[in-house]
Amino acid sequence: MSENKNSKWSFTTGLGLGLLVGAGMLVGGLVTMRHLQEPTVQINGVQATASNSSETFAVATGPLADGTEGAFFLDFLTGELQVIGYNPRGGAFASHFKRNVFADLAVQPSKKPRLLMVTGR
Repeated sequence: MSENKNSKWSFTTGLGLGLLVGAGMLVGGLVTMRHLQEPTVQINGVQATASNSSETFAVATGPLADGTEGAFFLDFLTGELQVIGYNPRGGAFASHFKRNVFADLAVQPSKKPRLLMVTGR
């Protein structure tokens, strides 16, 4: 009879501890979900203006229009200028432009032009 009593006590204790652990996990999950929905960092606007280059490539950032920022990429070998527009209000890249600078400036393909790319306001 004592053995039957011990097994009931063990079952009840195990069940109670299991329910406590489950309730703790449920509360922890709900608290975590609530905090994940709140933004931790708010970026009001990028407003970056910078440039860098190597012998064959240049990169610059700067304003486009209406609060949109642009990342400019210029390939010195092909003359291809690409711009990717980032909209901070939407939090995503919003536009993409391509243009061949060599064609616009009538640069001869046999020449090795030295280029500089800067942006500003």
